[in-house]
Amino acid sequence: GFITDITSQKETELLLQANEAKSKALLDAIPDMIFVQDHKGNYLECFVPQPEKLFMLTKKIIGKNMKEVLPPHVFSVVKNALDLAVRDKHIQIGEYSVTAKDGEHFYETRVVPMNEHAVLTIVRDITNRRKMEDNLFIKNRALESAGNGILIADAKLPGKPLIYANSAFYKMSGYNSDEVIGRNCRFLQNDDRDQEAIGTMANAIERGKPCQVEL
Repeated sequence: GFITDITSQKETELLLQANEAKSKALLDAIPDMIFVQDHKGNYLECFVPQPEKLFMLTKKIIGKNMKEVLPPHVFSVVKNALDLAVRDKHIQIGEYSVTAKDGEHFYETRVVPMNEHAVLTIVRDITNRRKMEDNLFIKNRALESAGNGILIADAKLPGKPLIYANSAFYKMSGYNSDEVIGRNCRFLQNDDRDQEAIGTMANAIERGKPCQVEL
């Protein structure tokens, strides 16, 4: 019989198993859809935590070209990102929307060059982010259209600098944004710093409470 030392082989196997377990744990923790494609757009591998978001069953995707899988408007976005990633050898980002039963969903696709033959395509659902951006846009429009002057200061930064002023404030004060943004609003008091209302405001800010004063 023969006796062979397979310690290094076993160590390699254990290391591969550990790396495989680590990779699986990372993939399980990521909500994104991940695909490996060749430079022609054929799917080589895929990892999809929510298969219901796909246009085709996961097991049927491998080996198909994305033109056979994606709707035309989605294919156009992803194909453009893939071609640019292959050509420029840099990550490319695209966005598209899909209308589902529960409404419109928005997705971001990132295409990352892997090697001379393949790219990594990561697809993320950004619907909630887009809704937040839309809500923020609406609120900003409301602030801009308000008849009262509105100032917003960042209370977490040293000196509580102003980070926003609406059009009504600029119109009534005569200042422009370069003279306002980044400064503490006390410049509006000039040297008249002994007003009782200033202490009232400072106390309310310190306690995180609203107040209404005359200056």
